[in-house]
Amino acid sequence: AAEVGKRGGITFLDHLGDYTHAGDENDPEISKDDLYVRKFSKIFLDNPSCLGTGINSARDIQTKWDRVLYDEILQKTIPYGVVPWSFSFSDSHSDTIDQIDRAFTVHMMKELTVPELRRSMEDGTFFCICRSARAEMGDDWPGEGPYPEVSRITVDQGEDKITISASNYDKIVWVSNGVEIAQGESIDLDDYSDSVGC
Repeated sequence: AAEVGKRGGITFLDHLGDYTHAGDENDPEISKDDLYVRKFSKIFLDNPSCLGTGINSARDIQTKWDRVLYDEILQKTIPYGVVPWSFSFSDSHSDTIDQIDRAFTVHMMKELTVPELRRSMEDGTFFCICRSARAEMGDDWPGEGPYPEVSRITVDQGEDKITISASNYDKIVWVSNGVEIAQGESIDLDDYSDSVGC
């Protein structure tokens, strides 16, 4: 990552669950292990060109607990002003062509150009879409049909309120430090000041 950054490139980490084996063991506590959390946090802190990590791919077998690890990483990096973004991708190879459309990233871009795609990746103006979310929805959740689409996020600095405008969703859940703190399209941060962390 360091050499890529020196040459003006960008990177992100993939398949952290292949490294931690949390999915193989079906154990979310592995993803909270300080050894892994510090290892990957250090990569992001030391390499600004490393933009983030994959948190879901294909049928979410190896990546099942990568969202837990991602939340732990954020708690270590955000205090230093570093926010690695989360990506998702189908990870489809020639022998897994059926995985296409299982996971992907929707970018909010002003135009369809490579520079705008890079800006979106660097600024985090995108959303992960995952049709398999085994930890959250169970192993048998079909994840079919239209996926949630965000059309706008409004941040009211004066009122400390965030509102999401979206379609094709059942519920919006607000999470801080790995714990659900609220549900709904809007959150007034003043109401959750004791719950909001990194």
